[in-house]
Amino acid sequence: MQEFSLLFPKTWEEASGLLTQYSQESRVIAGGTDLLPKLRLKELPYRYLVSIGQIADGASIRNDDGGLSIAAGATLSAVETVCTPDCYNNLPKAGSNG
Repeated sequence: MQEFSLLFPKTWEEASGLLTQYSQESRVIAGGTDLLPKLRLKELPYRYLVSIGQIADGASIRNDDGGLSIAAGATLSAVETVCTPDCYNNLPKAGSNG
C-alpha cells in the first residue's frame, strides 16, 4: 500500500492553508468513496489528503427563500432529505452563471 498522510482540518481556513502548503501533492476528500479503488490499484497520485468531514459547517445544506446552498461535504442523501420538489427544479440553475 502506498503511503500518504490524511489531514483533518477543523476550519475552512486551516484546510485552505494545508492545500496551499502541499499544493500539487494534496487533494480534498469529503467521504472518500473514490479513494479505496485508487489505493488498491496504487494509483493515488497524492501524498496528502485533506478531509473536510470534520469542518463544523462542511456538510451544511440550506434551502430557504434566498436559494439553495450546499456545502462541499454534504452527502447526496442529505440533499435528498432537505430538497423539496421546487428545489430539484432549481438545481440546473445552480450550476450555471446566468
